[in-house]
Amino acid sequence: MLYILSGTVEVVFHDHSVQVGKGDCIHFPGYLQHRLRRVGRAKAVALLVLSNA
Repeated sequence: MLYILSGTVEVVFHDHSVQVGKGDCIHFPGYLQHRLRRVGRAKAVALLVLSNA
């Protein structure tokens, strides 16, 4: 799970991407190939929660 505290982040998957901004949350299986990138010049801060359950 990725919760955005400030700024905007783009989560890029193999076949699509999703932009999430302050207050947004995205969750997906960690085994999916992905990468994150900041969108714009503003600092982005995110809380990343990992679980093995």
